[in-house]
Amino acid sequence: MPPYLGWTCRTSSGATHEVPMLRWHGLGILLVALSSSSCISGSAIPTGSSRYDAAPASKSIDTYFSGQRPSRSYEEVGIVTAKYRSGTGFSTPDVTDVLPELHAQARELGADGVVITQVLDHPLGGGPHPGYISHPILEVRATAIRYRPYQAPPPTAASTSGFGTETPSRSRTADPQAPLAKPPEFEGSGTGFVVSRTGHVLTNNHVVQDCREVRLRLPPGGSETGSILANDSTNDLALVKLSSPTSTTASFRDDRKVRQGEGVVAVGFPLRSTLALGLNVTAGIVSALVGPGNDSRYLQMTAQIQPGNSGGPLFDVSGNVVGVVAATANVLRVARTTGTFPQNINFAINASVVRTFLEVNGVDFETAAPATASRLEPADIVERAKQFTFVVECWK
Repeated sequence: MPPYLGWTCRTSSGATHEVPMLRWHGLGILLVALSSSSCISGSAIPTGSSRYDAAPASKSIDTYFSGQRPSRSYEEVGIVTAKYRSGTGFSTPDVTDVLPELHAQARELGADGVVITQVLDHPLGGGPHPGYISHPILEVRATAIRYRPYQAPPPTAASTSGFGTETPSRSRTADPQAPLAKPPEFEGSGTGFVVSRTGHVLTNNHVVQDCREVRLRLPPGGSETGSILANDSTNDLALVKLSSPTSTTASFRDDRKVRQGEGVVAVGFPLRSTLALGLNVTAGIVSALVGPGNDSRYLQMTAQIQPGNSGGPLFDVSGNVVGVVAATANVLRVARTTGTFPQNINFAINASVVRTFLEVNGVDFETAAPATASRLEPADIVERAKQFTFVVECWK
């Protein structure tokens, strides 16, 4: 799929993972596309040079967008800019056209990557001008970054593995002058829900990516540090394990076929610093059976979502899971490009993809047939979801 994007992946941290809207070469079609999570906070948001093949010489420079977290700690070394003017109105410029120039400038600064902070798409000369049709201009501004060397924390105990390390009988006294390890800091939060009675919690990969600790806020006020068992950056899914089994779990819809127009309910913990701390619920319909670029891994829905909804369950009217909340359209960037504000364009990972992920990782999840004779009220679905839907916090 060609690189084009107007996508926001969200967690409850201050910065959302935003990717500018890009467009097909030679077409005027504007599409919102996936990138890993999020980007809802980057899913499948492309990170690193492997996402772009602009030029062989650019392979050594990693590329990030504003709101994405680089894979390692870094320092800023300068600002790089690049401009591209299309030679014809039939060839629409996008970010990949300027990446070689951005990477070349970053390389001169000794940088390891660039973080794209601003993308301007405007006509020749600025303002209303026929040159916009004949010679569209794209300007991109980025911050060049250099990765800091990794420093392993001092060992706290002798290793018993026997693989070329100290034997348990030897002791080591900590250097009193050595700095103490920095405690993890809160980075942001999303949503997760229990998918097995042995304690597997499902969420988005971008919610727990690169976290030193993953903490689950359990009802009615408890907390537990979970362990990440598996993740899938391509499909933006991750498994976190509770320390003990649970008696209540979500059930997936036995019939994998979801119909366009059927009702759905999304629950999660959005904007915890602003809204109520408890579970939030929104209802809507399945507006499309595929995601951006006809990607069959996703469902498009009208149920509204906010930062912090990432990883939450999407239920049908029987209270069975039909998807995992993932992302929403980047309203401002779509409006800047199209001149109109998109409404209720949100996406969830299709349950068929989720079930395959669980099966591959040996998770014994439960299924239930949809109730054709009756339907649950959203209030009833929420009461059930409260028992197995948690806040997932990322601490780095």
